Amino acid sequence: LETSTASELIEIDQNYHDRITLRKQIMVDHPETVLGANDAVQPAVNELYSWLMTTYLPTRFPRLFHLTSVPSTTISNKDKPGSCAATIDPATHLLNTANNDLYPLTPPSSTLFTLRILGGALEDDFLFLLPSPDGDGYTLQGFVTCFPSGFDTSRIFGLKLREIHAPVPGYAEKLETSMDRYFERLEVGRFVRRVNVCYLSPYLLVGVRLHGGEAASTWEKKERPREWSITTHNNLFTPAGNHLYEGEALPLPDKDVDIAN
Repeated sequence: LETSTASELIEIDQNYHDRITLRKQIMVDHPETVLGANDAVQPAVNELYSWLMTTYLPTRFPRLFHLTSVPSTTISNKDKPGSCAATIDPATHLLNTANNDLYPLTPPSSTLFTLRILGGALEDDFLFLLPSPDGDGYTLQGFVTCFPSGFDTSRIFGLKLREIHAPVPGYAEKLETSMDRYFERLEVGRFVRRVNVCYLSPYLLVGVRLHGGEAASTWEKKERPREWSITTHNNLFTPAGNHLYEGEALPLPDKDVDIAN
């Protein structure tokens, strides 16, 4: 974990349009897997949605997102009875100039629909942890996760942080208490991020020797108790795979790997 800034919260690059199109299709094809919300999470979702739509996105990416108003048609007393004139209202929507989508500034009444809008507007996935109803730790109460990497968020929906991380070796002994304490002390307005290392060799490097300036490595074929794999495909929706846990067979390496993926 490390301190971050507001400008690093959302990142947009040349892949934005294609990935947003993909996310929309994923939400149509797999709604039960990528969307979930309990009643208790609505205030948190609405707060994030309102801040993103009214403040963050049009300020951080002003060429991509524009505050706009949808003209309303009213009767004008200055015209003939029955004639109509358009009135200019204060901003009511956020316009996405990449695809001409319009997002209402006011969150919809349905929390799932609010999450669906967020999922189709940004590449980022959002998972909402709230204090558990019993006061013990934090629980996953809402999510939009279109690009999971080896996990099905719907299966951990409603679980506590410690239950979600049960497969992580040493989490209960080394990290559980400190993580709960970290969330309790997290200040409003502070941005933090976590960076993961996503590749470990399936074998242990046990020694390196130098021969005439060239390195020669000695490898020992000893399986680790738990492995993270490097992704050799370009599938962004991967609710299973990509991880190797204790007791699972070590897969054979791919013979031909497309580096472009």
